[in-house]
Amino acid sequence: MLLSGLCQHFIYHVSDCSQHDKIMNNLKKTLPLNTLQILDVIDKKGSFQAASQYFNRSISSLSYQVQKLEDELDLLLLDRSGHRAKFTEIGKILLENGAHY
Repeated sequence: MLLSGLCQHFIYHVSDCSQHDKIMNNLKKTLPLNTLQILDVIDKKGSFQAASQYFNRSISSLSYQVQKLEDELDLLLLDRSGHRAKFTEIGKILLENGAHY
């Protein structure tokens, strides 16, 4: 029920309404709580490396989990083109709204 509320709030902010149903269905199926926690710690600590130390997991395992979510949603949540990963606009929306659920 809480995830459904998150999905609806998240989808409300997605500008491409043609993908609304697809994103909503995928988000309901694929957003485990620990992925939200990973994204939250990446945001708070500033990097995958710091998050990996926090969770005592490898950087690649955290990156894989986030990448898997991105692939399943067909959305880019983090821009990895620079030295550090930065949240995309849609990633920021997910992060902000996910903190409430």
